[in-house]
Amino acid sequence: MKIEKVQNPYGKPSFNAGKVRVFSDFDKTFLPSSHKNFVKNYDIRFVNAIRENFKSFKEFLNNTREGLKFTITTGRTFGEFLTMAEVARERKFGMPLPDTLIVKNGSDEHLKLATDENFYNGGEFPFKYEITNKVKEAKIKEISGWDGPKFKKIIENILKSYDFRIIEADSENSVSDYGPRSMFSQGKIPYEVGKIFYGTDKADWSVGMRKDGNLKIFFTIPADMFDVEERRIAYHDIQTKIYKKALAEGIEYTQGDGPDMINGRSCLSYVPEIPKNTDNHKLTKFYDTYEAFQEAKKNNDLVIVAGDSSNDLEMLNPAYYLEDSLVEKMIKKYGDGTFRGAMSNPSFFIKILDKEPELTEYFIKMPFRGVIVRQNDGKNNLQELEPFTHGKYQKIIIVDEGELQCGIKESIKAYCKQNPKYEEKLSADVKKQIKTENHKKPPRNNDVNGGGGDDGEDSP
Repeated sequence: MKIEKVQNPYGKPSFNAGKVRVFSDFDKTFLPSSHKNFVKNYDIRFVNAIRENFKSFKEFLNNTREGLKFTITTGRTFGEFLTMAEVARERKFGMPLPDTLIVKNGSDEHLKLATDENFYNGGEFPFKYEITNKVKEAKIKEISGWDGPKFKKIIENILKSYDFRIIEADSENSVSDYGPRSMFSQGKIPYEVGKIFYGTDKADWSVGMRKDGNLKIFFTIPADMFDVEERRIAYHDIQTKIYKKALAEGIEYTQGDGPDMINGRSCLSYVPEIPKNTDNHKLTKFYDTYEAFQEAKKNNDLVIVAGDSSNDLEMLNPAYYLEDSLVEKMIKKYGDGTFRGAMSNPSFFIKILDKEPELTEYFIKMPFRGVIVRQNDGKNNLQELEPFTHGKYQKIIIVDEGELQCGIKESIKAYCKQNPKYEEKLSADVKKQIKTENHKKPPRNNDVNGGGGDDGEDSP
């Protein structure tokens, strides 16, 4: 595969550019299907609907190359996303691949190096695990001192001092989903779910390191780590050593969100500490969308964010995109706890907007639009954001699964009405596309056999 020169994905500022940056979650947002159906549903109506959806979206991306940049930001690891792309190739789904790929809820951003056609015609995957957005990593290091490779080596050395067997893999999820990329595939970590340990019989003394890239560290530890006294002591000693070593190296980290247990094993994760407008000072999907939003304000661009579930909540909440100076002003007036609480509570936030003309003006003019993708059963998993889906302060629209393209077009149209100067600069290719008729959405999964299923998108 020919490796092209790696570019800064945010590009150089071009004032009054009229560009569009779209950030979309993967499972059930961009992918109009459950994981289970995408892999195993062979009903011809389902297959044809998926192919039609992807063909239409691919045409949309090809026809907006000059003015729109598409990023998938997913809860999956690089290897998990690659697995899904391989499924798409095997099943001839023609799934379009993004311009950039951000994995594991805001971790590494991978830059596209070749075309979709090269991959689908038998070539290599157009993203490389090792080739990432170094601009992003440098900014995060400046903020928190985070050096992922160095921190990972610190942790590995501490774990090795306790004679742990360290296994690195793409996924902590099942072999049935990820085959040899799973931590639990043959020769790696034994699957000990439900096993009861007696006396000298103990869980496998191993650590499963997930391949998260440079910006997050995740690993699983033995199932009985907290049940056996010497193991429990070792755990606390390890945590203390990690903390002291990180402190000495100037690395500011925090515990990542996610499950306490996966497949019977306890989980630990570390992420850079990122002070932002959210209550969660951790590296998440929001970091990237917020950075893009700051560029959009400078360049008269537009940021569109799409998602369907809890790990999309931060990046979809428009209240978190307020100017720092405005936040500080409102905190002085309402108090830190009250105003920051309002930012995470849309109904309360709107009551404050009604009383603050300066805040209202900024909020309405923000170059931000959100798209919530409703599930096939009609359920909206982000109901707390519904106050922003209608009325004077509408920033978000709701679409059905399979209608992401429609949501993007409608978002651009809405912002053009609000900002005529943006519409003037909007590239001709995007203008033409937002006027075209939207494609047909695929049938609901429960219309064509099979149902939902856990897509693993909420792990840290």
